[in-house]
Amino acid sequence: MLFLTKQKKQSFLYGASILMASMIIVKLIGALFKIPINNILHETGMAYFNQAYTIFTTIYALTVTGLSAAVARMVAENAAKERYRDVRKLLKVSTIIFVILGILGSITIVLSAKFIVSAAKMPNAFWSIVMVSPAIFFCCLMASYRGYYEGLSNMIPTAITQVVEVVVKLVAGLLFSFIVLKIANSQFKETGKVFGVVVDNLKEVNSVAIPYAAAAAILGVSVSTLVGFIYIFIRFKVKGDFITKEQILNSPKPMRSKVLYYRLFKIAIPITLGAVVIQLSVLIDNLTIPDRLSHAFSSNPTLFNDLYGHLLEKGDVMNVFLFGCFSTVLAIFNLVPAFTNIFGKSSLPNVTAAWTVKDKQKVKVNIESVIRVTMLIAAPASMGIAFLSGPIIKLLFRKLAGAVAIGPGLLSVLAVGALFLSLVTPVNSIMQGIGRVDLPVKYLLVGASLKLILNIILVGIPSINIMGASISTVVCYSVIAFLSINKLRKIVGVKLNFVSILVKPMIAGLSCGISAFLCYKTLTLWIENSIITVFSICVGALVYVIVLALINAISVDDVLMLPKGNKIAKTLEKLRIIR
Repeated sequence: MLFLTKQKKQSFLYGASILMASMIIVKLIGALFKIPINNILHETGMAYFNQAYTIFTTIYALTVTGLSAAVARMVAENAAKERYRDVRKLLKVSTIIFVILGILGSITIVLSAKFIVSAAKMPNAFWSIVMVSPAIFFCCLMASYRGYYEGLSNMIPTAITQVVEVVVKLVAGLLFSFIVLKIANSQFKETGKVFGVVVDNLKEVNSVAIPYAAAAAILGVSVSTLVGFIYIFIRFKVKGDFITKEQILNSPKPMRSKVLYYRLFKIAIPITLGAVVIQLSVLIDNLTIPDRLSHAFSSNPTLFNDLYGHLLEKGDVMNVFLFGCFSTVLAIFNLVPAFTNIFGKSSLPNVTAAWTVKDKQKVKVNIESVIRVTMLIAAPASMGIAFLSGPIIKLLFRKLAGAVAIGPGLLSVLAVGALFLSLVTPVNSIMQGIGRVDLPVKYLLVGASLKLILNIILVGIPSINIMGASISTVVCYSVIAFLSINKLRKIVGVKLNFVSILVKPMIAGLSCGISAFLCYKTLTLWIENSIITVFSICVGALVYVIVLALINAISVDDVLMLPKGNKIAKTLEKLRIIR
């Protein structure tokens, strides 16, 4: 039994590193997917794609997130008590629940598709929403095995399925959308029609085909979840769970199924509510922005045509086009919090442990480190994006005239929101770790309510229009971040060093953004190309590191909390970045 305990501990540490590595790979490949798919679907097609994907992630939060975490927790608890019959029974019970939820979730998406596209005034998004519906079913099937393995401290199956999913999504999504556009062009050459619609030229071909290409791209998501489920199912059948027959025979009689069902849902419901609330702000954008843009356009079409008319292609609808521009820059906006969440979460066990033993000084040190490490990543990234928004969009989406013209202003404002959003998830996770699971949900509801109100007011004003969506995003996440940090400080009863955790990282982050901007502006006096943008980003990064060292912004404790912290700390000490 001592051997098993050591083995579990080793697998946990190893698995945590594997999971983090896989998340980084997933985010990088996901970013690679967004660039070509944006260039294929253009702004209008991305509006349809993102409308469907948001519905998918919302239903996913309802059906998968909480229950998968509950399965992992209950499996871990029963394995620790050597109740291996309960462990096996949990897999059977959770699979039944997930199959039912998967069917209900998929049906819900299909049945709600007409209502959603009508409410958002985006009728051409219908098939994209329908095509993503199978993904919920396969995600649910996969989640039962993921939660089961995670509860046994084996993160490898989850990590591999995540990578498999994103690779298949990349390949299948691009391939399917490309095939649809090829078929459309072929039909036009042969018959002068595209999917039964008479068209006059190639530009009209694209405008007719884009809704179907977007649906084909989102079908890649459904296919990726199917492949992920097939992998984890085969893995379980071939490799099993490493629970021996002897352990099963020596374990006590399993609990009744009713008891397991009750305990699973008791754990799952609060987590599910939190996940749904997190998705709420994105759902609010998808349902309100196109509708309010349509209202603003109808009240002053002349203004909109003067501002954006030259950017639209034949067949484009103004409100869908502008929402597509916003959706395009969101791909860049979401990169910052995606990476800070990974690093922030890795240090949370230390905070929980210190809180449990009521060591206030250790709680203070760990909370400050979590916030500081998050800011040290988020500040340069968000400020770099804010100051180089135009060049970055040109680098990634050069072919999208709308994104290049409208996107820089939207992204500069959104970058500030990315900074605040980067703080929200780590701080809320700390709150959950110290037993205040209710507060993150409350504050997220406050932020979502503000976003809803501001979207309705600002986006509906013709002179502000789509910029109102960026403004509401900044207000939403800045309020959540302020309320969360302020309440956390009061709960733990310590005085946080805000100069160290916020001011110094911001000084370094601003130095990064400003130096990158000045470098870009100077070099483009002689030449302008993609290499200049990349070089300017590198200059900003170098200045950032120098400023960090000069103002002594990083502590050894921060680095030690990260995976492989000892090795990183030694390297940074040699470079004199930390002392």
